[in-house]
Parts: sequence; structure tokens; C-alpha cells
Amino acid sequence: MKKYYTPANASEEDLMVKNKFYNKEDEFKAYKVYTNKKIYYEVEKEISRRIKFKKFFNESEVKYQTIFENSGTAIVLYNEKGTLLMFNHEFEKISGYSKDELEDKRNWREFIHKDDLAKINEYNRLIFTDPNQAPNSYETRLVDNYGIAKDVILNMAMIPGEKLVLASLVDITERKKAERLLEESLKEKEILLREIHHRVKNNMQIISSLLNLQGSCVVGEETIDVLKDSQGRVKSMAMVHENLYQSPTLSDINFKPYIENLIKDILNSYGIQEGTIKTKLEIDEIRLDIDTAIPCGLIINELVTNSVKYAFPQGKGTITIKLKSSSDEVELTIADNGIGIPKDFDYKNIDSLGLQLVNILVKQLNGKITLERSQGTRFKIKFNNEIKTKRI
Repeated sequence: MKKYYTPANASEEDLMVKNKFYNKEDEFKAYKVYTNKKIYYEVEKEISRRIKFKKFFNESEVKYQTIFENSGTAIVLYNEKGTLLMFNHEFEKISGYSKDELEDKRNWREFIHKDDLAKINEYNRLIFTDPNQAPNSYETRLVDNYGIAKDVILNMAMIPGEKLVLASLVDITERKKAERLLEESLKEKEILLREIHHRVKNNMQIISSLLNLQGSCVVGEETIDVLKDSQGRVKSMAMVHENLYQSPTLSDINFKPYIENLIKDILNSYGIQEGTIKTKLEIDEIRLDIDTAIPCGLIINELVTNSVKYAFPQGKGTITIKLKSSSDEVELTIADNGIGIPKDFDYKNIDSLGLQLVNILVKQLNGKITLERSQGTRFKIKFNNEIKTKRI
């Protein structure tokens, strides 16, 4: 509401008053001269508005200064040339310099590690020329007053309407040290674990060799077969450890090349000539951890060995191995087109150590096994993917 004021004893000359008019941004716009006897102006409102504005400005300045100094991170304001114009106490601490040594005297480039300078120069160029292409945050190294390199996360932002950059720095030196120690520790453990798998594999090969030597010293076909079967089981486990030793992850192996090598080893151990018993492999690229790979390897070893020994009395045939993975389960199929298994043969209740072992291992995988007797013999084993199975 406007305030009207007329001086009591004002002359015509006294009443010639120049009133200033301002816009909403408080910028001076024009003079207007009143010669009327009544002078209209808003003295009280204008004074009150200016007092409130000044108070708000002072309070805002205090607030922003408090935030600037107590943000917990080092903050720097610099111009296009790189000159440090403003900074907080945290930057003094991280740089090792005092305010008198820094303000308008130092360039931010002086603090960047020489190996990082080219990269940071390019980022700085982008933030002034093409801010959208410049990364907002990145890691670099800051060199303090004592020549000590510190790892920092640097965040940069342009001040709107100004050729100024506000940069914040978080000291992550201790975190990086901890990460490096952890990496070194993990490398040591990885080397140790590889060595363990390597030694287990070597020890199993020694056992396999001993069984082979023992087989050459005993009499009786049945005893020789028992020793050969045991040798094959040991080899199948040794090959898992060999693959883990060579695996980049140490936690799982690519099962496809493992099966290929295992089948070759079984055929070689029984002296199968090329072109007599053929193999057909349909193996998905699947990775299995050690707790799944060893039981699967033993199952394959037992069932393929049985096919080689008993399915082809004429010495010719085909053995098929399939390993398929879906989102829900893994299916392992081992089949042959040999003479087949009699209908009254109960593979789940038999004295044969090999098939007993297969049933035990299927239970270990929380799986199910079925037998199809049409066109030879076909064993299907299914188990859930919860056994840490990974598709490559």
C-alpha cells in the first residue's frame, strides 16, 4: 500500500522532488519529477525492503561461507588461467600450504602429479570449451608442499555465467593403500591356491602311476580291471585340479575342454583304436565350480568306461555325451548304441562299485538319474543350477 506524505510548510520549489524508480531486480530505471503539491513516495516500504535485503544477503553470505569451510572436503575456486582465487581450510591441510602462500599466487597445475598432468590439462580444457564432454569426477594424484603424492577424487563444475571452476577434492590416499594391500594379499592367496591345486594334481598323478605300476605286477584280469578303474577315477579328479590351476578365476572351470580331454584319456587308457569306437560330443560352454565339476567328472568317467568295456562286443560303436544348460537346470546325457542293458537290470540296486558311485554322486548334486534302454543305453542326469553353474 502506498504512503502519501505532504510537507506542512513546503514551497513550490521544495515540492519539486526527483523520485527514483527501480525494477524488480532493484536496478535503477528512471527519474520522475513531481511538481504537484502532494509528493507520493514510499519511504517506509523502501527502507524496510532494503534493510531486509541487506540482512538476507549478509545471512546468506555467512551460510555459504560456513558450508564452504565446513564441507569436510577441500574446495578450490580457480579461473581460466588456473590461478587459485579462493579455497577453504581443508585445501590448506591437503596441500600443506597456507592461505598467504596460495591466494592469487599459485596455479592448480603446480599440485598435479607430473604423470597425470596431461590428462588433467585435457579435462580442464574441455570444461571451459565443451563442459558436456568433460568428466565430472575422476581420480588423480596431488603433490603437496612436502613432495608427497596423495590420491584424490577430483570433482569439477563451472560457475554459471562465469569463467570460473569450482573444484572439490577428497583425499583417498588411505583407501588406496588399503586397496593395494588387499590386492597384494589376494594375489598371494591366488598363488597359494594355484600351488595347492597344482600339488593335488601332482599327488593324484603319482597315485595314478602307482596304480598303473601295481596293475603290471598283479595276476588276474579282474584285479587288473579294478586297478585300471581306480586309476581312471583318480585321473578324472586330477584333471579337475589341473584345469582349476590353469583357470583365470580359480573358482570354476570351462567344462567343455575338460570333457573332451577326459574322453580322450579314457579311450587311450583302454587302447581304443581310432575309428573303432567313435565319440559324439554336444557340450554347451558351461563353467562349473569344483564342488560340481568333480562329481560330474567322476560320473562321466564311470558311465563312459562302462560303455567302452561292455557296450560293444564287436569293438565298434558310438558314445554320445551331451551337456546342456538352461535357466533352471543342467542336463548331462551319456548314451551309446551298443547291445544295451537287460530290462531286469536294476542300476540303482547293484553290487557294481561304478554304478553305486554314480548314484551317490547324483545325490551329492541333488539331481535325478533316469535310464532309457531303447537303441542302446542312455543315462540322463539332471541337477539344478543352484550348484553354482555358470554359462559362459
